[in-house]
Amino acid sequence: MKGQENKQLVGAVSGLCRGVQSGLTCGALTGAACMLNIIDPVNANTNLIPELVEWFTATYGEKYGGISCKEIIGGDAANQTGRCPALIEATFLQAKSILFDYGFDFD
Repeated sequence: MKGQENKQLVGAVSGLCRGVQSGLTCGALTGAACMLNIIDPVNANTNLIPELVEWFTATYGEKYGGISCKEIIGGDAANQTGRCPALIEATFLQAKSILFDYGFDFD
């Protein structure tokens, strides 16, 4: 989104997948939080990330009974293929929408 490529960063955040490889916090949420902090470090921790977490909790916490990876996939790894791609896309788009609200336009 910033017109930069950083393979090391991509490799580092891949550790967030599958709930930090443990079923804990959803990697889509933590990855989007990292994205917000890279793009707008001034507002990320005080405004952007809390707004994203509020949206994520309302959207997926209610739907799946929590926001951990284990809760989202219902303890069944087979649910990842059916749930995670759309969740990842929606979370990315919500993060972009939040950035847009703060004056960033990537289109």
